[in-house]
Amino acid sequence: MKKIFFIIFLSVLLGFIFLPNLVKSDEGPQHLSELEQKIKDLVIFVQTKIVPFVGGFAIVVAGILFMFSGASPQLHNQAKDALIYIVIGLLVIWGAAEIVKAITGVTF
Repeated sequence: MKKIFFIIFLSVLLGFIFLPNLVKSDEGPQHLSELEQKIKDLVIFVQTKIVPFVGGFAIVVAGILFMFSGASPQLHNQAKDALIYIVIGLLVIWGAAEIVKAITGVTF
């Protein structure tokens, strides 16, 4: 589980490093506004169509795991940790656009 969070963190960090250079480069391709529009459309699609579905499904699975944990403290803790990770993941995904906007000035 720690490897997954490390990979996600590394991806976000590299995105913060390279996205400003891609968007604000004067030497880049002439159709930069089209690329910027495609990135915006992709972010909006992911945040409004994919994330709610996957997040809702994951919350339901964590709830079912919590319900069937019974008296087992290990399963109870797994369900609780899963729910915490899901909520943190949803906040990161929905907050990523605001973080990029704050750093680069590109609005989504």
